[in-house]
Amino acid sequence: MLHEKLTQYSKLADDTLAELLGESACAPILGESMAYSVFSGGKRIRPALCMAAAELCGGTAQDAIYAAAALELIHTYSLIHDDLPAMDNDD
Repeated sequence: MLHEKLTQYSKLADDTLAELLGESACAPILGESMAYSVFSGGKRIRPALCMAAAELCGGTAQDAIYAAAALELIHTYSLIHDDLPAMDNDD
């Protein structure tokens, strides 16, 4: 059951992220870069936890999908910016 729920949450998160990134009014090259970073693989644990928490509180996964997508976008942002030379003094 856990595997099915995680798969369901992951698909919902991926579909929503694709929808949100597809609506972007930015330059095509920037949109491609964002999609590459967001869809580079991962289990979508953060969005799954957000949606599961919503369900535990009486809501639905759909109620929390935008918050879940925001968590995943913030996580992706943090991974990218941590690797920038100006943000990381590591050789």
